Amino acid sequence: MHILKRQLKSPLNYSLALAALIAFFTSQAGNGLIILIFLAIRIGINFYQEWRVERTLTELKIDPATDPFQSRVVALGQFFSKFIAVGLALFLLANLAIKGPAGLGPLTIFFLTLAAIVVPESLNIFTKFALARGARRLARQGVVVKSLGALEHLGGIQILCTDKTGTLTENALVVAEINATNPNLALLASALAGTNGDSFDTALWERLRPAEKELIQKSKRLAELPFSPEERRNLVAAEIGESRWMISRGAPEAIMPICRKPKDQPPEMSIALTQWIAGEGRRGRRVIAIARKRLTKNVSLNLLEWKKFRTGFELIGAISFIDQVKPVAADAVTRAQTLGLQVKMITGDSAEVAGAVATSIGLATSPDQVITGDYWEAMSAHEQWQTLERLNVYARVSPEQRTSLIATLSERYRVGVAGEITGVQMADANL
Repeated sequence: MHILKRQLKSPLNYSLALAALIAFFTSQAGNGLIILIFLAIRIGINFYQEWRVERTLTELKIDPATDPFQSRVVALGQFFSKFIAVGLALFLLANLAIKGPAGLGPLTIFFLTLAAIVVPESLNIFTKFALARGARRLARQGVVVKSLGALEHLGGIQILCTDKTGTLTENALVVAEINATNPNLALLASALAGTNGDSFDTALWERLRPAEKELIQKSKRLAELPFSPEERRNLVAAEIGESRWMISRGAPEAIMPICRKPKDQPPEMSIALTQWIAGEGRRGRRVIAIARKRLTKNVSLNLLEWKKFRTGFELIGAISFIDQVKPVAADAVTRAQTLGLQVKMITGDSAEVAGAVATSIGLATSPDQVITGDYWEAMSAHEQWQTLERLNVYARVSPEQRTSLIATLSERYRVGVAGEITGVQMADANL
């Protein structure tokens, strides 16, 4: 009922009603009837569109608040309405000045009807109706729209920044290979270092033997520091039987520097491990390294600090994981590029892994077309822009670097975000 009342109060609907009234009083009943029919159709269409929009907002739980895009549409409609109204009024006065009051009735009817036709009073309603239809179509595909303006933002995106893990890949990891003198110890220590039950922990648990699972369940966790994007590793202090160990798990380039080299270890072993890690990365496999350090009883774990545990570890080994690329990823990238949308991958994984995945889905023509977050951050502003225009793949990017990278792109482009980048999902589009 409130929608109908809003329609009946429309100034343009009043102008049509006035035009019909003048037509009846000037013996133009046929014209008056046509105008009334047009008025009824106009009110009916606008009523349906407004009702449909409100129903969509209610059913899909979309925020009804007016966003900047809708405010601009309203302002545009008001500008054109005033411009056209002034033009029609001047044209009417010019006709009166030239032809005099003769034929004033038909002329008034004509201008009142023309005003209702050409003045874009319903522009905002039409826009909302179109966006509401789009929201329903997306909802049928499982997309949650938080505001109607989000659809306009999504359609205006020029660059889409996407995460890799879980967005372009399945994030359902499977242990592929273990490079360690004692593979069982590498699996056990890596599983002990798990902190949040992520895909790494799930893959490791599935690979463990029943006896090893029982040993982990009997172990006692004394303290821990979760994975740090800056350190690119975690720390877990665990008690296994009578032994206490500090275990660190993370990126190989973060784990290997904190480990001491055994005196009897030839340099070729470290080189071989580094080459193995790079080779697994080029196959698109994610790699973590594991190290441990024996703790004495007098070591306090009340305040665990990174700086106290940056040396003296023993390298146990490295484990690679298969993370399959989603079957739809390559097609989605191709379709986006066909529509003129640039897609850029921003990931915390290694350059080798990022390059392999990007090449397989068409984001890069070579696995070498990758740059790390640290390298990009060290560039001058001009060099950063040259790189952003040239490359689509960014690896080993910290959360702060991601924010900076996306903010830089936003200076010249409308940027959308997909996946877990800077802690939001499709931030710019509110999806």
